[in-house]
Amino acid sequence: MTTAIKAVSPALPMGFTAAANIYCLSPDASEIDIIDQLHARQTQLDAMLALTFGEAGEHFREMNEVRQDIYMGACASAANEIQQLTGVLASFRGTAGRGAA
Repeated sequence: MTTAIKAVSPALPMGFTAAANIYCLSPDASEIDIIDQLHARQTQLDAMLALTFGEAGEHFREMNEVRQDIYMGACASAANEIQQLTGVLASFRGTAGRGAA
């Protein structure tokens, strides 16, 4: 069972965007809020990447290079958000900085 732990620190700036200081993690965000956002972004990234290889990838590779770069930049932004939110989730759970046992 996941508890609804709330953040106690001030709003945390999120650094996954192209411009700084656009998004902040609310101090009212709970652990389940972070899990929900992680799930949404992981699902979206999976769908986006599915279009870059195999039969679907043929259409992707037909796009001009600029559009391919923009598309992959959006994938990278989602991956960066996932990475940052995973770190926040780890700190909620008290596991930040712990190595494998």
